[in-house]
Amino acid sequence: MERFDHLGNFLNSNKNGGTVVKDRTRLHDGIVGGVVTLGVLLGYFVGPSWFLLPALIGVLLIQSYFTGFCPVYYTLDRIAASKTGIGASKSA
Repeated sequence: MERFDHLGNFLNSNKNGGTVVKDRTRLHDGIVGGVVTLGVLLGYFVGPSWFLLPALIGVLLIQSYFTGFCPVYYTLDRIAASKTGIGASKSA
C-alpha cells in the first residue's frame, strides 16, 4: 500500500483546511488525466473506438460543471469515509 501513501493527507487532514482541497484536486486531476491519456494511447495504438473514452471524460467534465456532481469526487469521498469511519454506523 506504499503506492497510495499520498492519500494519507487527503484522508487524514482537516476538511476545513486547504490541504484537503489541494490534495483532493491534485488526486482528481491525476486520475482524470491518466484516464484521458490512456484513452488517447489506446485509440492510437489499438483501435479508434478507444477515443470514446476521453470523449466520455470530456462530457462528464462538462456535466459536472453544470450539476456539481463528479463521479471521481464522489468515489474519493466514499473511500475517505470508509477509511476514516465518517458516516459509518458503529455498533455498541
